[in-house]
Amino acid sequence: MTILTDIAQWHCAHTTECLRQNRCVCGHDRRREQDFDAQLRRAMEKHPEQSNPQEQSMTKQLAPHQQRVVDEKADLDAKREKLGQFKTTDIFAALPWQEQERLNTQAHIMTMYSAVLGERIAAFGA
Repeated sequence: MTILTDIAQWHCAHTTECLRQNRCVCGHDRRREQDFDAQLRRAMEKHPEQSNPQEQSMTKQLAPHQQRVVDEKADLDAKREKLGQFKTTDIFAALPWQEQERLNTQAHIMTMYSAVLGERIAAFGA
C-alpha cells in the first residue's frame, strides 16, 4: 500500500462529476474537506518514507532528474500549504461557492499529485 492508494480508496469519487458539471453535485462541504485532510495525515503517518523526500535526498546523492522531482514536490507542498491557509480566511469564505469548490478541488488534486511524487521519490531508493 502507498499514500496514494490509501487516499484513493477513501477519496470522494464524485469529484469528477463535480468538475464535469462545473459545480458541486455531491455535497462537498468543509467537514468533508477536513475528513480528507485527516485521511491524508493518517496515510502519511502510515507511509513515512513517502512523506519527507527531503530527508531521503540528504542521505543519498540523487541523480539530477531525481533531485528535480524532490524539488518539485517541495514546491508543490509549499503551494498546497499556502492554499490551505488561504482557505481559512474571510476572503475565501466570501467567494462564491463555485469558486470555493474549484479551490477545494485544486487542493485535493494537489494533494494527490504530491502523493504520486512521494511514491516516485520513495522508489528512488528501491
